[in-house]
Amino acid sequence: MTAIDEMLTATPVEEDEKITVLPRLFSGPAMLLGEASIYNTMERLCEAYKGGQWVFMAVSNGGLFLMPKMQGPLRLVNADNYTDVEVSPEAAGIIVTIYALSLVMGLTDEDNDSTLRLLVTRSHQLKEYAAQHPEAAKIGAAID
Repeated sequence: MTAIDEMLTATPVEEDEKITVLPRLFSGPAMLLGEASIYNTMERLCEAYKGGQWVFMAVSNGGLFLMPKMQGPLRLVNADNYTDVEVSPEAAGIIVTIYALSLVMGLTDEDNDSTLRLLVTRSHQLKEYAAQHPEAAKIGAAID
């Protein structure tokens, strides 16, 4: 069994380590834009979301994502790609974090090679986890 064939897991980040998650996820100055993008994307896609707490999650392959602390299922609607899915809070967190990573990648100066590499790596790690998730089809449709 290769590393890719291993089942990935996601666990909540310990309280005392939460402060390290956003810098590790988005890198330096992109951190504030990335965090705001997660919250704004959730608000845009999920009518039930009106702000609130988030759980910081670490994936066993090094990936990271934020998960809304809400009761599911959550309905996400994206008119841009004709998606209308009901997903768990974890799947919603994966979706909005992937959107945020994509947005920050698109706004990052091409000369900032190390930041772009980190963002691409984080996106691939999270997509690898999403591909094994029980809601993989819904996540895939939402990020398509």
